[in-house]
Amino acid sequence: MFCKVYSALCLGIEGRIVRVEADMSSGLPAFQIVGELSAEVRESGARICTAMRNSGFSLPPKRYLINLAPADFRKSGTGFDLPVAVALLCCIEHVSPEFLENSIFIGELGLNGTLVPVKGILPMISQAAKEGFSNCFVSAENAEEAAIVSGMRVFGARSFSEVIAHLQGKRTLCQ
Repeated sequence: MFCKVYSALCLGIEGRIVRVEADMSSGLPAFQIVGELSAEVRESGARICTAMRNSGFSLPPKRYLINLAPADFRKSGTGFDLPVAVALLCCIEHVSPEFLENSIFIGELGLNGTLVPVKGILPMISQAAKEGFSNCFVSAENAEEAAIVSGMRVFGARSFSEVIAHLQGKRTLCQ
């Protein structure tokens, strides 16, 4: 199963959109992230899987490949935790891909599933708005800054499980 989610990063003072592609396949269990990565992104797999498990979501023992694209610039920071986790839940059909359209996800996950704020949210959300995204999911602490961008519906959450409950229609996050 394949799923695509969008995120962003801040390069200097500019935001860049990043496509987070997740694929689940049969085979020996494995988890790999590719796409011109810094150490903090390369090492995020254990943090993401632990946060998901502590939020009540478990991944079946399969092969998971995450691609952060495009590969022509280095991906750094911890803001890819949330979009990777959302993409993985989409792969195992806990989240419908139709609820991910026009949305961008940015945030670090704590091991207990809390959503941790990231730096540089304003340039990232500004670029997302320029590229036609209309919804963004960020930590509650980043929501006020993200809301400065006109035309963007900002959903601030305190935890990964709050984001998923919203995407599943079980709970509505405040804008």
